[in-house]
Amino acid sequence: MAKDYRRYRRSRMQKIEDKNNLRQAVIYLFLTLGTIVIIIFLGIPSLAKLAAFFGDIRSTGSPIDPSGQNTIVQTPEIYDLVEATNSTKIKISGYGPAKSNIRLSINGRNLNTESDLQGNFSFGSVLLSQGENKISATAEQNNLNSNPSKTIIVNLDQTAPELIIDSPVDNQSFFDLEKQVDIIGATEAGNSLSINGHYVIVENNGNFRYTGSLNEGENKFEFTASDPAGNQSKKELTVRYTP
Repeated sequence: MAKDYRRYRRSRMQKIEDKNNLRQAVIYLFLTLGTIVIIIFLGIPSLAKLAAFFGDIRSTGSPIDPSGQNTIVQTPEIYDLVEATNSTKIKISGYGPAKSNIRLSINGRNLNTESDLQGNFSFGSVLLSQGENKISATAEQNNLNSNPSKTIIVNLDQTAPELIIDSPVDNQSFFDLEKQVDIIGATEAGNSLSINGHYVIVENNGNFRYTGSLNEGENKFEFTASDPAGNQSKKELTVRYTP
């Protein structure tokens, strides 16, 4: 009987494919176990640094030279910063290659420090300029420089937010059935607002409306508007109610 070579070929190819699948499964298993060991013994920050390192390798597309002549320098990372602040000085921290020179660039002005054995670095009391501040970092090690980190923008804003009370007017009087009053006004979009300690919704255009109950005699309403930078505006409204 003639041998069916097509069936034989398919069977052989299936065996090869099965071996490849088994090899990949073993590799994934070792990678998973290695990741768990890193998390247990070194912690999540070390895992993040390792991931950033391999990310730099992939982004450059350059192999690591065992001789050390073409070693890739890990790109430093800056920890999250506030988008806006009213403080002229902030602290900036991050991580990069261990025992390397870290150069912080802020609007073209450079500051330098050295990372510790774990790669952590910190700049205390970094002076901000009014308005937008563009911040990035590079690392220098063995006379080689890393790529710049992602640019982070921090806005220095020291202007108190606008706060307008359109209605009612200060010292306005209410009578009889007018025991509730609608307070209408505006502030800047994105601000938070409280009236007598109660949170008030600010619409996308900055307008707000608050309904307050009146007691007999004098009624005071205290307003506090806060912007994302932490600046505040405060106002007080007094109305009178006679049943």
